Amino acid sequence: MASAWNELADYYQQPENNKNEDILIGSIDCTKSPAGKALCGRFKIMGLPTILYGDANFGGVYLEEYRGDKSFTDFKQFASKTLVPKCNPGSLDACAADERVEMESYIAMGYHELDAKIKQVKQREIDTKAFYADQFGKLQDRYNEQLAEKTSYVSRVNDDVRMIKEVIALKVEADN
Repeated sequence: MASAWNELADYYQQPENNKNEDILIGSIDCTKSPAGKALCGRFKIMGLPTILYGDANFGGVYLEEYRGDKSFTDFKQFASKTLVPKCNPGSLDACAADERVEMESYIAMGYHELDAKIKQVKQREIDTKAFYADQFGKLQDRYNEQLAEKTSYVSRVNDDVRMIKEVIALKVEADN
């Protein structure tokens, strides 16, 4: 994996592959270097090797762990699709117009307003989950009704077929 990672770092060192100079491929030694140990502690790296990607600003809240395959081709494909600027408070230029307006409104809020907004959004999530749980329950009830109707119908059909076969058997016996 180290050679593929180094190849990816070399690839993004080339100006034509990193036009905005916004992609940094690096490595940290979590075992020997005191500064490396501190960074690994800061970003809660427990196992090695660990690959993190995203915006390291804001205490690393935007970092995610890469769990894909580890060849140069896999890394390069992942990087070209994923390592693009994302909309966040420190990267407003990456925001679409509507996202930027929303982000700027959050930036303008005080801590209490932000806390209230989080509670409001979480309540909407709870309400949405409750609504869909209710809808699922209604669908489940309807399914159960339909299943009961089908079972009853199939039972009646089977009874009719049985009776018809009994009549046929009686007729055959009478003809002999």
